[in-house]
Amino acid sequence: MCILGALALAAGCSARQAAHFPDQHVAIEDPEKARIYVIRQPTFWRLNPVVLTKTIRVRDGFLEIGSIAGQRGFVSWEREPGKMSIFANEGYLALTVTKGRTYYILARDEDPLIVRLVLVEEAKGREELAKATPPALIEGPRIKVSGVSGPVEWRAADIQPGFKYSFVLVLKETQGTSIMFTTIEQRVQASLNARGLIMPDGKADLTSSRNGTWQLPAGGELRVPFGFMLVCRECQSWTPAWSIVLTGKNEAGEAVRVDADVILPPLSN
Repeated sequence: MCILGALALAAGCSARQAAHFPDQHVAIEDPEKARIYVIRQPTFWRLNPVVLTKTIRVRDGFLEIGSIAGQRGFVSWEREPGKMSIFANEGYLALTVTKGRTYYILARDEDPLIVRLVLVEEAKGREELAKATPPALIEGPRIKVSGVSGPVEWRAADIQPGFKYSFVLVLKETQGTSIMFTTIEQRVQASLNARGLIMPDGKADLTSSRNGTWQLPAGGELRVPFGFMLVCRECQSWTPAWSIVLTGKNEAGEAVRVDADVILPPLSN
């Protein structure tokens, strides 16, 4: 717990981060993404008891990033380019980000109750960042978005968080033999902190099965979409997970089974 009053400023009660914290020794960890900084900047209200004890909770859309307590803390993450919405308590900022670029956003206490987010130029952002304290990293749920099963490498791509949380399972054949899948089974689970109902692919089932034909070419790729809708009363956060089993035969008539256990980043309201 942060110490109150002047001790809070001296102690520099800072931030906590649940999302992946990128390497601060490089400008961009993933050149295909943009880097975001949200930095809390002290204001006229910094000595107000409400402000001293207030924690700013930062989200990228539905994705929980972390929180900033005290007056000099920051959180940082990288994300895919495109349109995004950042929330900091009741503060909100919409912007479009470009891969390879860094964006600096100041979280300012406009009064004891209101947080305002302001996008600033790089020089100002770096100046404020130099004064801020990096976040303590929170050990969160295990995330798994890639793996290998038999002759197939798999990864989760095009991840779209939201009440309809979706992704594409990309399968790559690695042994030079084509595979025809005829059954896809899935089980969807989520860790909730309140009562909720999971609806995989819009159906009120936790387990489902599909029959059909899905061709994975030798050395090629196959893309299979997955998703679920979540209806949850008073949920603050949840972590979705899929257990996926694809079965079929290769071109030699041999049975093939591919298992993919996908655990996606947590979401929050």
